[in-house]
Amino acid sequence: MLFFLDRMLAFPMNEAFCFLWIACVFTSALGWQETESFQCDNGVSLPPDCVCDFTDQCGDNSDERHCSNYERCDFEDGLCSMDQNQSLQPSWTKRNGMTGLSPPFYDHNGDKSGKCFKFIFSPLSLPTFLPSFLLHSFLQESGKLMVGLQTACGGPIQHLWQNTAALPNQWERNVIKIQSSQRFQVVFQGQMASTDEQDRVMAIDDVSFSSGCLPANDGILPCQEALNAEQELCHPDTDLCRFDATYEGLRLCQACGFEFDMCEWTSEASAAHISWMRTKAREVPALESTPQQDQRGDDEGYYIWVGAKHAFTVNQLDSMAYLNSSVYHCLGKSCHLQFYYSMEKSVLRVRLYNNKEEEIFWTYNTSTHSQWVKADVLIPEGLKTFKIIFEGTLLSQRSFMGLDHLWVYACGQTQSRKLCSADEFPCTSGQCITSESICDSRQDCSDGSDEEPATCLKHLTCDFESGFCGLNNESYHFPAADHTAQQSPGVAKLGSPVLTKLLTASTPCQVQFWYHLSQHSHLSVFTRTSLDGNLQMQGKTIRSSESQWSHAKIDLIAKAEDSTLPFQLILEATVLSSNATVALDDISVSQECEISYKSLPRTSTQSKVSKCDFEANSCGWFEAISGDHFDWVRSSQSELSADFEHQAPPRDHSLNTSQGHFMFILKESSSLWQVAKLQSPTFSQTGPGCILSFWFYNYGLSVGAAELQLHMEKSHDSTVLWRVLYNQGNQWSEAVIQLGRLSQPFHLSLDKVSLGIYDGVSAIDDIRFENCTLPFPAESCEGLDHFWCHHTRACIEKLQLCDLVDNCGDRTDEVNCAPELQCDFENGICNWEQDTKDDFDWTRNQGPTSTLNTGPMKDNTLGTAKGHYLYIESSEPQAFQDSAALLSPVLNATDTKGCTFRFYYHMFGKHIYRLAIYQRIWSDTKGQLLWQIFGNQGNRWIRKHLNISSRQPFQILVEASVGDGFTGDIAIDDLSFMDCTLYPGNLPVDLSTPPETSVPVTLPPHNCTDNEFVCRSDGHCIEKMQKCDFKYDCPDKSDEASCVMDVCSFEKGSLCKWYQPTAIHLIQDSNTFRWGLGNGMSIHHGEENHRPSVDHTKNTTDGWYLYADSSNGKFGDTADVLTPVISLTGPKCTLVFWTYMNGATIGSLQVLIKKDNFTSKLWAQTGQQGAHWKRVEVFLGIQSHTQIVFRAKRGISYIGDVAVDDISFQDCSPLLGPERKCTVHEFMCANKHCIAKDKLCDFVNDCADNSDETTLICRTSSGHCDFEFDLCSWEQEKDEDCDWNLKASSNPVAGTEPAADHTLGNSSGHYIFIQSLFSQQPMKTARISSPVISKRSQNCKIIFHYHMYGNGIGALTLMQVSVTNQTKVLLNLSVEQGNFWRREELSLFGDEDFQLKFEGRIGKGQHGDIALDDIVLTRNCLSLHESMQEELASPLPTGFCPLGYWECQSGKCYRLEERCNFIDDCGDNTDENECGSSCTFEKGWCGWQNSLVDNFDWVLGVGSHQSLRPPKDHTLGNENGHFVYLEATPVGLWGDKAHFRSAMWRESSAACTMSFWYFISTKATGSIQVLIKTEKGLSKVWEESKQNSGNHWQKADILLGKLRNFEVIFQGIRTRDLGGGAAIDDIEFKNCTTVGEVSEICPEPTDFLCRDKKCIASHLVCDYKPDCSDRSDEAHCALYTRTTGSCNFETSPGNWITDCSLTQDSEDDLDWAIGSRIPAEALIPDSDHTPGSGQHFLYINSSGSKQGSIARITTSKYFPASLGMCTVRFWFYMIDPRSVGILKVYTIEESGLNILVWSVIGNERMGWTYAYAPLSSNGPFRVAFEADLDGNEDIFIALDDISFTPECVTG
Repeated sequence: MLFFLDRMLAFPMNEAFCFLWIACVFTSALGWQETESFQCDNGVSLPPDCVCDFTDQCGDNSDERHCSNYERCDFEDGLCSMDQNQSLQPSWTKRNGMTGLSPPFYDHNGDKSGKCFKFIFSPLSLPTFLPSFLLHSFLQESGKLMVGLQTACGGPIQHLWQNTAALPNQWERNVIKIQSSQRFQVVFQGQMASTDEQDRVMAIDDVSFSSGCLPANDGILPCQEALNAEQELCHPDTDLCRFDATYEGLRLCQACGFEFDMCEWTSEASAAHISWMRTKAREVPALESTPQQDQRGDDEGYYIWVGAKHAFTVNQLDSMAYLNSSVYHCLGKSCHLQFYYSMEKSVLRVRLYNNKEEEIFWTYNTSTHSQWVKADVLIPEGLKTFKIIFEGTLLSQRSFMGLDHLWVYACGQTQSRKLCSADEFPCTSGQCITSESICDSRQDCSDGSDEEPATCLKHLTCDFESGFCGLNNESYHFPAADHTAQQSPGVAKLGSPVLTKLLTASTPCQVQFWYHLSQHSHLSVFTRTSLDGNLQMQGKTIRSSESQWSHAKIDLIAKAEDSTLPFQLILEATVLSSNATVALDDISVSQECEISYKSLPRTSTQSKVSKCDFEANSCGWFEAISGDHFDWVRSSQSELSADFEHQAPPRDHSLNTSQGHFMFILKESSSLWQVAKLQSPTFSQTGPGCILSFWFYNYGLSVGAAELQLHMEKSHDSTVLWRVLYNQGNQWSEAVIQLGRLSQPFHLSLDKVSLGIYDGVSAIDDIRFENCTLPFPAESCEGLDHFWCHHTRACIEKLQLCDLVDNCGDRTDEVNCAPELQCDFENGICNWEQDTKDDFDWTRNQGPTSTLNTGPMKDNTLGTAKGHYLYIESSEPQAFQDSAALLSPVLNATDTKGCTFRFYYHMFGKHIYRLAIYQRIWSDTKGQLLWQIFGNQGNRWIRKHLNISSRQPFQILVEASVGDGFTGDIAIDDLSFMDCTLYPGNLPVDLSTPPETSVPVTLPPHNCTDNEFVCRSDGHCIEKMQKCDFKYDCPDKSDEASCVMDVCSFEKGSLCKWYQPTAIHLIQDSNTFRWGLGNGMSIHHGEENHRPSVDHTKNTTDGWYLYADSSNGKFGDTADVLTPVISLTGPKCTLVFWTYMNGATIGSLQVLIKKDNFTSKLWAQTGQQGAHWKRVEVFLGIQSHTQIVFRAKRGISYIGDVAVDDISFQDCSPLLGPERKCTVHEFMCANKHCIAKDKLCDFVNDCADNSDETTLICRTSSGHCDFEFDLCSWEQEKDEDCDWNLKASSNPVAGTEPAADHTLGNSSGHYIFIQSLFSQQPMKTARISSPVISKRSQNCKIIFHYHMYGNGIGALTLMQVSVTNQTKVLLNLSVEQGNFWRREELSLFGDEDFQLKFEGRIGKGQHGDIALDDIVLTRNCLSLHESMQEELASPLPTGFCPLGYWECQSGKCYRLEERCNFIDDCGDNTDENECGSSCTFEKGWCGWQNSLVDNFDWVLGVGSHQSLRPPKDHTLGNENGHFVYLEATPVGLWGDKAHFRSAMWRESSAACTMSFWYFISTKATGSIQVLIKTEKGLSKVWEESKQNSGNHWQKADILLGKLRNFEVIFQGIRTRDLGGGAAIDDIEFKNCTTVGEVSEICPEPTDFLCRDKKCIASHLVCDYKPDCSDRSDEAHCALYTRTTGSCNFETSPGNWITDCSLTQDSEDDLDWAIGSRIPAEALIPDSDHTPGSGQHFLYINSSGSKQGSIARITTSKYFPASLGMCTVRFWFYMIDPRSVGILKVYTIEESGLNILVWSVIGNERMGWTYAYAPLSSNGPFRVAFEADLDGNEDIFIALDDISFTPECVTG
């Protein structure tokens, strides 16, 4: 720290002096001589004055180690023992280098955070014998530092040292020797010349004294005791201090503890929005140094504080907060400012401003360590009118400042006066003068005491030398310069403080003043006794002939009835021309009247208005987001340059002139995201009737929208109060907004976003707050109809008690209220109920309603968007005059005075219809109409109260009706009753009229068949499938009357048609475990911890839920509750409900689906889930003729009830008939419905007919996997700690894994999962990887479903890993996500080719599973090898084999299509060995492979007598022979499966058989199955589960028959928890080769039979390559070549489009062309592909192409709808060195939707390549070939010999 003297402002004196004393008084040690030098540890000798001087003079710091005997100060922890004279200005202050804007920026030791002492000009005193110190100066002109010695208080200062040279900006060391025989103090004096420079500094640091200086014991100089006593002689006199109050003129100065409000102190926010905040002590955010009590030690007390925000950056200007006082008037001899402060890492400056704007300030920057410190500052004697500003500066993210108990007080007079007569005034000098002479602005006492402020305190007098003296300049208007006869006069009024006439006065009060009038002016004198009352004329003056000052005396005569009332004196000046003037001086009122400091009453209820017209300043409104060149600024049109004048209105609204001011948006430059935010000052609160209005300008075609938002100080949320959406014309428009009661501090902001295209005029003017104050304190509050607020002392109407609105301001009007008689809808609808006999229900909402220009934007209770209210939604399906009714609780009959119903309503919108209130005494009637209102009432909440009387119990019914349009939302809030009580029973039924029956006993006349349902009201017939389908098909809705309700909250004790199938006598049996309805009020002792105390719907103890009562029944008992049969559900149908399962022995809950007699499990949950409601979703999708069952299973004891609430069927109505054509982004289903294209092939039946999920359409999707059997194209990463395992939902759920998969939604489906078990180590990981996805993929997405549930859950991470191993995390989930499947959809893109990896990490708990299902990579995700199966297996050239061939061990070569075809093409069986062929397992697996997703495996092993496996193999018959057997594992589950499988076999003969030997142990209960997998799916061909009685091998023979592209799979299934006990050996295939086969049986009925009896697939016929060995498949091809779009391009270049029925796409970048020569870049010389004499092909190349260059040809005619019948075949050629070009084939539907069916990227094969693509569509389609060259050069793509199968034409 350093101590500094800073020249901040020029003072009127010529020079400024500052003094600093050492407050510790010293004596010198006489006779001691400081002559010995100091020996450093390193041997260096130092003079004694260099020891302990804060500087390492030795070099080893030994001279600074033992300094406890030295008096010294480095200012790091305060002023040590120094004093400074506070009465002199400027003063010294302590600071560090980071807090100042001027040097020095480091203390003497070079520490920027170190402290020094810096002058702010007052004396500073030091004690010293041998002082040394360091001086820092930054003076450009003369300045002087002097050091002196003082031996007596008030005595002369003996000068010891001075320096007047202008030092450089550096520290300088000085030493002074002093000898004194007396006590002494050392005084530092700083002196600076008066300049205008504000950066002039003088500083001292590191003051130290040698050990010969001995501090005096009592530390006091002679006579200092008397000085201290004199300073304490201040007797505060409350009459001697006043301040300007906002509404009430002058008020007495009182201490402000911030207990109720800010006491006229106002906070001004900085640019960083840091401001002083008033907060209860215990609610202040806890920092290291935050006091948790106010200065009185009360944690419920309030104080104001400022602290660093979270994202705080140290910026000197942005980190300041300002607290401004009103103007103070000090009338005493001296005045003081007293306050308490607490601070940490901050600087607090207290500034004083007088009326000449000069400033004086004190600085505090010590850390108080959470303590409150009292400060008392003496106001300079000459300063009688001043303003105080507390300026807080934050230095770090842990900075804090608090202020409390702010008090300005004046010291009273203590002089005694000489006695004078009763009619005289005693002057201080002893002189007596007449009473009329005092306070007349003339000095009659020789000492002037007759005109002193203390004398004239209660007498109105003003000479205008120091301001307006409390006179209020109320209003003014100046006439324009071009005065005409019709010009209205200019009027200015000067109002006095409130005056009262003394009761002892016998003569009238008299006002005297001097005035000066010009021509065309006059002056009138009035009085008034109320703020808005009539003015009483007391006198009028006009201009005399001489142009000079005139004196006036006017008696103030009051009416008899007003003689004792307080009154105000009004001086009104009127000028009739623009150059006329009126002047006043020396106003005084005689002593018969005195200032009362009370407020005048109002005669009407007109509210005070706070307004801002921006003429003088911005009224505290400011731009909150500066720096983006798009800001709100204050200006006028005349002040703007020509460059910006078009951005502002031509005139303001207040004055309607170009000189008038407003706030407008100034746009200096454009950028994409610019925000202009006009922020208001922070307001403490508002009263209930508060209205905000303003005038706005929003003009221009691109002016955009603006939004006014409300921001509560303690909330991060905002509430939209008002918005304008578009151009409002070249004019000012008015906005009126209801703020209502806001009980917490808040601010407003007017926001506009540019988006870079803003162009227009946005402005605001004349902001007014009306009726926003709370009621003022009242001196009395009498009468039975009024209530006196306890703390604020306001007097309010009794009708405002307990109405849910804080009318008092202290909430004492809302205490001791009956909550059952109030409802603010914040926690449900309380004890009100929705009427069941109306058309629809009220909706509980928060924030705005869903429709623009209707309904409220906030509630009435809180006044923000977080508050709740009820409203009716007037949009469809509601119709005109449909009504919703709300029923109150039943209330008791009233006494003679009745009771009162209060409520707030909101009716805003063009189509508002009707709100009505009824009172009923019968439960089956609507009752008597009490009140109704129609039509739009404005965008505001309106209060209404109704007096009610009744001799019988009654209910109130609130009914709202829908208007003829969707902007008719009606809302209600804050319903309350006064002087009412609840009635415990129900209302009776009106027996005078027959009860209404909703369902007649007999059916109406009809012609319906047995397969149709009869609508009850009119006999209308509908299909029986339409009954109970969540859709009203009958006009009277009777088709859904007996069905389960789509939403059931169980309120009113209703089961919503859910029922229990248990027999009646069992339900009535009290000991049966069963479902029942309950609520928190029905809980018995002992049930508190395992029954919900509140329901989920209302979160109250009286809300109902459904629960299975475990206090009945026994362990394992089940209880079902189920729906009636549901005929049909839609594709999006989801069951949503909330569960509560708490208790030590809780059982389980299952959701089942039942169809006929078959029941399947959809969802399950077991065990304790915690004492709260949990949400569950169960996807149902399309179901028909089903029932939903909730099955509870009882635990081992009564401690654990299973409860459910709020069961809803969401989106369950079936699809309506198709009413429109699909768009270009939609897929057309077979039933003509339209679905989003991303829902195609996502394993969800969105079409309702499954046509979006057929394998014929979805088989080309890569990365598409439902895990029903394996991982599809995803691969398990083998180097991880554990695996993703495949699991069947039908297996018993032992943990937290899903009870049903997502694909099928029942227990027969599969998914993959990792499980947290005790055998697994936490943090182990499992990964699966996708195929490699090309960086060229556009609009590529991954869609998947995941399930993460249980304690100690691990983590699920989805990563994108590039080919260079760059990893990007796309999703990371590490907490429980709920016991249901969740859908996730993510977009994919990258700069490199990449893979996706799902990583599952095992958690620390034993119950926490992560599951995946239904992973979809959308069609636009291009796999690098998805188009050509041949590419996967194509080997690089090896040995002598050419490209595309594999090498046999014998040296021969074979083609890929010759592998795994049951033919030994190599001669040594190399091409068949690894296919999963005939195998004895003596030399390994023979190509058979285990699945990578099973919990356990088949294992290769030998016999063993000690285990479940066979003792001997079958091949050799001994213990050394090998076989495969099911692995035995210590942990397993019943139903787990293990597979081993062959490779893909190409084709088998019709006589093909497979035989094998199997063994099943007598101790095993598992089974073995053989499955065949083809492209059509899985089929089971063999199964065995019987044990061998003799424990020996058995043989199985299976006829495989004619198959193509198939796999053989052996599946072992556990039926016990332990595996093992099953084995396989000696697999053998016989007669499987197709060579020489003469059978005419083919695998598929559509196959083509060659002449040589070989079968080939039909799509291989006439594809320009022979597939039959006798070439018979290419013999008769005219039918194929004539098909639309088929073409070999052997036509003239200009006619190929017509001849081939192909068209160039007009919207692509390039066109295909006919060519005949392959470019020279091809490694293999090649030409046209067409066999025979073909010469031409179609091609595109990238020479000169631009980025994204695309060329497309499309078949010109549509093919008919076709599923799996139509195939396109073609040959392509690609020269693509960088492998970036793409060739794609699309189908194009009639809607324009493009579906990718085939693609290849950068073909690696040389020459012409064959490809084909099956085509399927539910409607007519065309086919497109597209080449995407990506703007790269040297890419060549050619097409030739395109052909379509004949089925494409027939469909």
